[in-house]
Amino acid sequence: MGFPMAHRRPAIGTGEREMKTQAKTRAEETSERFQDADRRADRAKPPKRPQSTSRHKLFLTLRLNDLEAVYRHRHGKVYPDTPDGRKAIDVIAGYTAMRSDAPVKSFVAFARARVPWLVPEDATRIVEGVIDTPLCEPHRKRELGRIIGLTEAERSMLGIRTIEAIDVTPRQRKAINRERDAARKRAARRRAGATSHGESLARKEPWKAAGVSRRTWFRRRGTDSSGITCLNSDGRISAKGRASGSALCRGIGGRAPAAQRARCARAA
Repeated sequence: MGFPMAHRRPAIGTGEREMKTQAKTRAEETSERFQDADRRADRAKPPKRPQSTSRHKLFLTLRLNDLEAVYRHRHGKVYPDTPDGRKAIDVIAGYTAMRSDAPVKSFVAFARARVPWLVPEDATRIVEGVIDTPLCEPHRKRELGRIIGLTEAERSMLGIRTIEAIDVTPRQRKAINRERDAARKRAARRRAGATSHGESLARKEPWKAAGVSRRTWFRRRGTDSSGITCLNSDGRISAKGRASGSALCRGIGGRAPAAQRARCARAA
């Protein structure tokens, strides 16, 4: 006995089946287009810049140089066979493994020059032990400073830049850097011929000690207020003086006072 007509599932017509097939085809084509666009975008992406790796290696090289400067200052050219000396060797081995493409060869050469009491087999075993362990990122400046016990006096004397001192706080380091930058800029201005504000004529005001006005003092001195010499050796106004004084002598309306025009005419 069959089901009543009201409960029978209506058959899918040919037109509806074709519509579903076309919709599925369009969805697949759209997905393929998106995938093609993603592949083209991936190909169009610029390659990773190699300078990031070069910059990292440069940083590791600078840090190795700083470490060797500190240890050479403390121990001399040859590292001693003491706990401090062996600790220094371990630190150097770790950074050599991170820095060099051939760490075993580099560290053995370092040990031959700085640690002659360490046999090559032991040096190879030390650096291979470092290579076998998972290498992390280099220490932070302050963390490495605590490991090697770097002080500010030692850091300043040796010119260390990639390791922080243990006796200086971050706030103190900022103040030291500001003072160093200010001193460097003052030295650059002094080399360029500039004078400090405390040594300028505007601050010293020598015309008050002479009992004359500022204008009279500069006129007797033979210079204008900017320090440019206005007179030649024969007492006449120089070309620089006329060039600099032309702007200072202009009054309201672009004309100097009559007495000053007469003096300029006589001097010219």
